[in-house]
Formats: sequence, C-alpha cells, structure tokens
Amino acid sequence: MENTSIIACDIPADIGRRVILWSEKEGYSFYKKYKYYPRSSNLDILRKEIKTLVYHHTATFTAKDTFSGMNARGLSVNFLIDDDEEGIIYQCLDIKDAGWSHTILNKKGPGVEICYQPLVSKTPNAYTPASIASHGVQPHTQAIDKIHGVNFKVFCPTQAQVDSCVALAKGFKELFPDVPMEFPKDKNGNITRDVVKGVQNYTGLLGHLHIDPQKIDPAGFPFEEIENKLNNSVGYYNCQNSIENANRK
Repeated sequence: MENTSIIACDIPADIGRRVILWSEKEGYSFYKKYKYYPRSSNLDILRKEIKTLVYHHTATFTAKDTFSGMNARGLSVNFLIDDDEEGIIYQCLDIKDAGWSHTILNKKGPGVEICYQPLVSKTPNAYTPASIASHGVQPHTQAIDKIHGVNFKVFCPTQAQVDSCVALAKGFKELFPDVPMEFPKDKNGNITRDVVKGVQNYTGLLGHLHIDPQKIDPAGFPFEEIENKLNNSVGYYNCQNSIENANRK
C-alpha cells in the first residue's frame, strides 16, 4: 500500500497525497550523510520547538536533480515536491530532524523545496514542449512577481505542486496545531513579499524570501490562494491572477 502520510517523531499524519519516505526504495534520504540537526524525538516537546514551515523553489527541474544538487552543496531539506502530474512529495527527513535549508530558522521548522525553474530571464526555454519532454516535467505558466520591491518575470509552480503544498501544510497543522496557517502581513494586512523584521521570533508559514533579502523563493508562489485554501476553503485563482491581485494592494 502506498504511503500518504508525512511523519514527525515516527507519528504519521495522512494528507491524502502520495508521500515517498526516505526509507522507501525510491525515496531520497539525507540521513546517509548526516546532513541534519537532531531535534526532540518526543512530539510534545517538538511542538514547543517548531514554529514555522518554510517554502522554497529549487531552480532545478526534478526532485532527483534537487536531491543531487543539495548533496553536492552540503545542504538538506525535509520535503521535496516533484514536477510530475501528481506533485509527488518526497519526505527526506523526519520532522524531528532539521534540514539545512534556511539558515537561522533551520531548527524552528521544516523546509519544503518545490522543484521548478523560477526565472524566465535565466531559463527562458525551460518549459518549451521540447524541454518538457526532455526533462519529464509539466508545463508552467508565467507571471510578473514583485519581490523585495523588484519585478521578476517568473515561472509559477504547477497546480499539482500547489495542491501538494496545501495538503502538506494541512498535515503539518495536524502534527503542530499551534502553528498558524498564515503568511507574514504588512501594515495593511496584506501578505508581504519582503523580509520580515524579527523573523527569528515569527510563528506561522514563510517563504525563504521572508528570511533572507538575497532570496526570492518561492517566486511565482500564490501565497494568498494557499492561505485562503488552508483557512477558508476558498478555491484557487490561476497563478497570474493571484500575483497580480497581490501586487495591486
């Protein structure tokens, strides 16, 4: 039977989507090279330590590419979301162990790497029919995303990847009920796409861009629609509309 649960302290939370664990034959494990920080193996204690869930983009095509690249760079992460029809989730470390993916907040919450090429300027032909066939990935829409005050032409994650982000967060909420399913807001109450002041003390959902002014990930990410889906069961807009609506505020 295929696994559909994410794991914290060996305790599963069923998210209703395929999750390939580090222990499975086709899984990706960062345990083999000890690229992690051990946290508590007691879930009650761990719930006092975990404050965030952090989303990233990879600038690679697939989970396999991402895993190889992170190993080569001495990095690690708890979750990868592949660029296939299902948006399959790979859990590479139990949440009781912290990956090395977002520096100052590594120990405060797991990271989620979404596998896609984000910048149209760097990889304009990333999702042509020929490239899609060559890499075995899915088509990606484009949008203009304003991050740290700068407009970027970006590829967006696929709907399957967005759905996996939502499902993963719901399972994370089941395991860590005290973490709000909300992204940081500006003074007007809108989700910000800038660094969060005092982010070390923040509790909730984050993008890597909220932590580091040198990072823009996850670019093209529909923060507003994901937060709405997690809290109000509101349907998604497409990526372009989501970002345009946010940038008008």
